[in-house]
Amino acid sequence: HVGDQDVMKAARAHTATAATACSAWALDKLTLSEILKDSQHKKRMLYAAALKRVPLLGGLDGSKVAQIVDASTAHDYDTGQLILRESEPGSDFFVILNGSVECTRYVAGANDSVCPTLETGDFFGELSLTTGAPRAATCIALAECECLKIPKDIFKAIIEKPCAGGLARDYKALEEQAMASNKDAEAR
Repeated sequence: HVGDQDVMKAARAHTATAATACSAWALDKLTLSEILKDSQHKKRMLYAAALKRVPLLGGLDGSKVAQIVDASTAHDYDTGQLILRESEPGSDFFVILNGSVECTRYVAGANDSVCPTLETGDFFGELSLTTGAPRAATCIALAECECLKIPKDIFKAIIEKPCAGGLARDYKALEEQAMASNKDAEAR
């Protein structure tokens, strides 16, 4: 597809020329706008449903979930692609929309898995956002995957608010599990 961004503006920024004989469909601005609006609505609903399945965020009301969705971006990762690296500063919380992710830690000269393979609906990246410590693991896409990235400031605001319905308490339990998992990996 070409011109989708140009059609929404007053003037075209690009010219497209066919390299071979082809058939092309043209959409007017109103039709494209309606298609994009419908597509964005469906994505918002998909992302909101995914966030509600995350144990840490499941207790949020619809308006809080909508705020998170609005501030988040979806990213696609190819098989084997690095998502985040151990020891780097944390800037995002991730929810896997589809696909699988492996989390490893470099211990005694080798990469060691720190948890079972993460699948659709699982999350990662929360530890460094709450502790301020560098990333505790390297996360790599085991298969093509799509992750919703939630910025650190949004994540922290939701977790740390006392009115968030016990999320800070629930997070503490999850954080303790993650720290225990990291200690198990170091011991191996």
